[in-house]
Amino acid sequence: MRIRLALLLAALVACPGCAKAPSVPLPTTYPVTGKVFFEGGQPATGGSVQFRSTTDSSISALGEIGPDGSFSLTTHLDGNKLPGTIEGPHEVTVIPAMSEEQMEIPVVLQEPCTVGPGDNEFILEVPGFRP
Repeated sequence: MRIRLALLLAALVACPGCAKAPSVPLPTTYPVTGKVFFEGGQPATGGSVQFRSTTDSSISALGEIGPDGSFSLTTHLDGNKLPGTIEGPHEVTVIPAMSEEQMEIPVVLQEPCTVGPGDNEFILEVPGFRP
């Protein structure tokens, strides 16, 4: 019995991190894809899109804009990459690709986008911006 107790104590001392409380569970996320267009219907060709939750500002998702204007969001949280983002309304910022002559200014869209359960697809138009 003393040997078993000594082995148990040795295991606990050797593994102090094993007794940590479980981390906070990750939130449920839902896929978010879409396309970004500039005023006049021309697709954005590069840059990125950010969705920031209006109910939990600590959670945001980012997606790169492809050559055809398409994007897919990923939430980075506590060292984890989660596809899409959480449910609810989000402030949307489009960061156009930088041109060689100047740096482009991020554009916050007027209307929030609301993410719901299931797949979410958004068409985003950046007003007042012509490449």
